[in-house]
Amino acid sequence: MTTPGFKRKLSAIFMADVVGYSRLMGENEAATLRTLITYQGIMDGLIRQHRGRVVESPGDAVLAEFSSVVDAVQCAVAVQKELQARNIELPENSRMQFRIGINLGDVIEEGEKIYGDGVNIAARLEGLAEPGGICISKTAFDHIETKLPLGYEFLGEKTVKNIARPVGAYRVLLEPRVTVAGEIDQEKTQPRRLTKPVVAAALVMFMAAISVAIWKSGFFSSQPGKETASLSPRSPSSPPTMVTPSPQVTPSPQVVSPKLGAPSPQEAPPTRVAPPPPGKGISLYKDLDTNNDGKVTLSEFMAWREARFNFLDANKDGSLSRMEVSAGKIKFAQLLRQNFDLIDANQDQMFSREEFREATRLRFSIMDANRDGYLTQNELVEAKAGQK
Repeated sequence: MTTPGFKRKLSAIFMADVVGYSRLMGENEAATLRTLITYQGIMDGLIRQHRGRVVESPGDAVLAEFSSVVDAVQCAVAVQKELQARNIELPENSRMQFRIGINLGDVIEEGEKIYGDGVNIAARLEGLAEPGGICISKTAFDHIETKLPLGYEFLGEKTVKNIARPVGAYRVLLEPRVTVAGEIDQEKTQPRRLTKPVVAAALVMFMAAISVAIWKSGFFSSQPGKETASLSPRSPSSPPTMVTPSPQVTPSPQVVSPKLGAPSPQEAPPTRVAPPPPGKGISLYKDLDTNNDGKVTLSEFMAWREARFNFLDANKDGSLSRMEVSAGKIKFAQLLRQNFDLIDANQDQMFSREEFREATRLRFSIMDANRDGYLTQNELVEAKAGQK
C-alpha cells in the first residue's frame, strides 16, 4: 500500500563528497570554505547542463538526481575532469577532491527531497570510489555499458552498511572502453580472440630482430672486410647512423609530425575554429576561458563571478551589502551597483550568495544569444556593449 503523501519513482542518484574535508578545514578554514563554495557552484552548473537537479548540498556533500543514467555518468565525468583541472592551480595540500557514487534505483519523493535504499546505495558507492573517481552500481552499469566510450572495472559484490543484499560495484575509468573485469565469459573467450594476432605480432618482431642481427654481422655485405664503410650515410641500405646531422637538416625538437597525432609539449594551445575579431572584451574573455578551449561554459562563468563575490565580501558572511559593493574598487563592483536592486530580490539592502548565483545564471542565459550552452567572445563583447 502506498503511503499517503509520498510518491515513488525510478531515478539515477548522484552523490558526491569531499575527501579529507576535516583535514582541509583544520589546516585552513577560510581557504577550504572558499574552494568548497566554488567547486559546489561548478558542480551545480554541470548538473543543470546535464539535465539533472541538485536535491541538497549538506555540508561538503552534494546530492542530485537525474532521469537518465547516461546523463548522470556523463555529468560525473565532466565534474571530475573540471575539478582536476582546477586543482592543478592550487597548492598540493589545499587541493579538494570529490568521490562520486551513482546508482539507479527506486526512491521515495517527498516535496523536493528523495529518500530510500536507492539514495543509501549511492552514498555507499561514493565511499567505495577513489579520490577524484566515480563508482557506479551494477544496475547503472547495465544501462550505460554500450552507450558511453568509457572503461569500467568490476569491483565485485560489496556488502555495505544498512543494505540487506550485496551491491555490484564498478569503477568508471575515464579512458576509452576496456574489457570489464570480473565477467567470466569474457575472460574465457578473450584469450582465443587475442592469441592469433599476438602470436603473429611476436613472430614478426622475432624475424625482424633476427634480420637486424644478421645484417649487423655483415653476412649480406658485398665487402665483408669493410663493415665501417657499410655504415656510411651514403649507403642506401644502411640504418640511421649516430653521426650528428648538420644544423640545416636537424628537425626542431618542438616539431612533431602531424601523423603522430600528439602535440609537442611546447606547442601553443589548439587554434580555435572561429577566432573572434580583436577588440574590447579580449582580456576578460581570456580570464573567463580558463580551459582555453574557445568557449566559456556556465561553470567557468559562475566560478569567475564567485571569486569576485568573495573578494567584495569584506565581512566574509556570505552576503554583500550595498556598502560593501559601493566600497569595491574593481570594475565588477560598478556592475553590481548598477544592478543591485535587481539582484536584491528580498529588498533588504543586501543580497545572499544564492541570490547572486541565480542572478549569475540569468545573466549567462541572456548573454548566450546562440542558446548553445556557452559564450563566445562576440557574445561577450555584445553583452558589454549593451550594458552601456
